[in-house]
Amino acid sequence: MTDVLDSVIEDLKQEKIYTAMRRYGKFLILLIVLLLICGLLFNWWKAHKENLLHAEAAEYIKAHNFLNKVTSQQMLQEGVGRLEKLLEGNTVYATVAALNLANIHDAMGNFNKSAHIYGTIEENKHLDQSLRAFAGLMRIASYLRAEKITNEEGLKMLQERHRVPTFSYSRQLLEASLLIQDKKKDKARALLDNTRVTASKDQHNSIPALLSTLVID
Repeated sequence: MTDVLDSVIEDLKQEKIYTAMRRYGKFLILLIVLLLICGLLFNWWKAHKENLLHAEAAEYIKAHNFLNKVTSQQMLQEGVGRLEKLLEGNTVYATVAALNLANIHDAMGNFNKSAHIYGTIEENKHLDQSLRAFAGLMRIASYLRAEKITNEEGLKMLQERHRVPTFSYSRQLLEASLLIQDKKKDKARALLDNTRVTASKDQHNSIPALLSTLVID
């Protein structure tokens, strides 16, 4: 009797499986095909991004090596052109190229151009906050060298920006130098004394130079 019941139960199970496969089999096959396609697309996109990263890295290294061997204005312009092409990229090397380009323009005295590039980096909300903070600091420095803003405006911009710990030392030194130029020596001294407490051993070398200017009228 038990064998008969087991046989009936087994037949019912098989009938249910058959009915379910007949009703949902097409959907199951379609789901499997879609999962396979998604897997293939993901692997392709991952490989594409890696290839793009390697390609832009190679281009950046070429541009960097070329600029290290510059011996004429024409070669410098060509090196700048190579970096400008990288700005159109989609990887971290586009940002690295932008930072290098801004630094070159600053060294050439193209302060407005340098500030514009740093500004583009600072306003890019997809980038790391520390990187944006650094670009913001350099943007203010370029504005000051271009005399596009006054020392007082530069101080206000520094104090309004979010203070990322990574670049607090550089920001404080710039702020102190502006205070000194504005004859606000007491504030500059207090800021530098505070900076000295948190500065590393290597960074201490920059502080005495600014402190020495406090005694000069």
